[in-house]
Formats: sequence, structure tokens, C-alpha cells
Amino acid sequence: MENISDSKLLPYGMMNFAVIRRDDYYYVDKTAFIPLIERSDRFFFFIRPRRFGKSFVYRAASHQRPE
Repeated sequence: MENISDSKLLPYGMMNFAVIRRDDYYYVDKTAFIPLIERSDRFFFFIRPRRFGKSFVYRAASHQRPE
């Protein structure tokens, strides 16, 4: 059985993508979808409830691109 102290923490309420990656929080990487969204000829609306990660998605996407 896995020891709880060996488990990654959930980044509940955290909004800083760089900190989540640096501090090794649990994160499901969906950045492979970013090029698909960028190449699309459609607009995407990220409809999510309030406080449900819309800004986080933007920060994660911008973190993947060099300045």
C-alpha cells in the first residue's frame, strides 16, 4: 500500500502554474491540446463555473510559449 506521505498534493486553490510544476503538485498535463486549439479556425470559449480555472488555463498556455 502506498504511504500517504509519498503522494503528491492536490493544488487546490492554487493559480500559479509555474509553482505547481516546480513544487511537484499533482497535475494532469493537457498541454498537448494547445497546438490543436491554436491551429483551429474556430474560436473557443472556456465556459466554466466561477473560480474553476479559466485563468489557470491561460497561464498554463502562456507558460508553454517562450517570450
